[in-house]
Amino acid sequence: MSEEGVAIEVIYEHPVNLPRIAAVVLPGGFSPDHIPASQANLLREDAGIIQVFVDLPGADGNPSTPGEMDHYGEQSRQAVAAALRYAASEIPEETGLFLSDRVDATEDLPLILVGRSNGGNLATATLADPNLSLPGVDGLVLWETPAGPQFLLTELQDEEIGPCGFTSEDPGLTCETDLENLVDGSPPFLDRNQNGQHDPPEPVYNGLEIGELTLHSPTLLRALPESTTRVGPPEALGWFAWRDASRRAQEATEQYPELGVILLGSEEDHAQLISSSPHVIGLGQAFESTGAWTRLLPDTVYSGLAVEHAEGAGLNLDNPGRLAPSPTWLTGFISAAVLELGDRALHGEWQANLEQPLRDSQ
Repeated sequence: MSEEGVAIEVIYEHPVNLPRIAAVVLPGGFSPDHIPASQANLLREDAGIIQVFVDLPGADGNPSTPGEMDHYGEQSRQAVAAALRYAASEIPEETGLFLSDRVDATEDLPLILVGRSNGGNLATATLADPNLSLPGVDGLVLWETPAGPQFLLTELQDEEIGPCGFTSEDPGLTCETDLENLVDGSPPFLDRNQNGQHDPPEPVYNGLEIGELTLHSPTLLRALPESTTRVGPPEALGWFAWRDASRRAQEATEQYPELGVILLGSEEDHAQLISSSPHVIGLGQAFESTGAWTRLLPDTVYSGLAVEHAEGAGLNLDNPGRLAPSPTWLTGFISAAVLELGDRALHGEWQANLEQPLRDSQ
């Protein structure tokens, strides 16, 4: 369907006698092409989850998404807002039908926003944006979101990483990193053996091409000399301001004080080259510190995993909770979090742990 210049796809299989939940799902990377979603590691189609995917501005070959790709910026947030309003049956598709007409739903559907990887940065920023007209959102599921420029650009490795946290110099989540042997090459790299050339597995910092300039994290840029080919540190801080979930957790919670948040992560991250996943724990800590109902990993009655943490537990960078074992079935992992938040919202059950699922069948 297309509404207000936004292309949306709905995937839904009607299960018998199960409560229904609407979920807007945002994939990772910076790609605006999210539909067709058939290859996107769909959520469980047998559990009552109505999945809504949206193409963002600049999607290839889609006349319904005009404009240029903005790397999950303002125009992308507006597209996600339209998808949320459609998922909440506030706006119709071009046929005049609402989502509630398509799925024959008369009850109010719990609405969950799902951010996979970098989609979590876009999801959080969308909820935090005061200029958007958004419906009520009950839950936010964030899977291995690279919250913070160093994570988004995969600049960190265990050999150089130090403590991670929130500092006055950088407003979001950052990690101390040893850049003593940084070489300003094309691209920059760490010369660990100090032989004057790059040798694998020494880190290489390719950055992100923004127009004609290369973007790195502010931390890395401050360690490099000024260059006409790179974005400067102040400009980089501004660029990441609305693309870093760790900087927008506070505003998201202020907009949605009843929001439930579940952070997902596995012992082996899908993209990061570091252990302990401080980006997952740190983002959870950011949400938990705002007073939001926040938990690390779904309740075991939904996930079936051998590890769980009560609401508010394990979200401390100084004492992080254990993550899910790797590999974890992605479809079931994310679906468990969506189902838990949707069911909790539907039943108003927000206790720290559950004794059984809040539905008749899983």
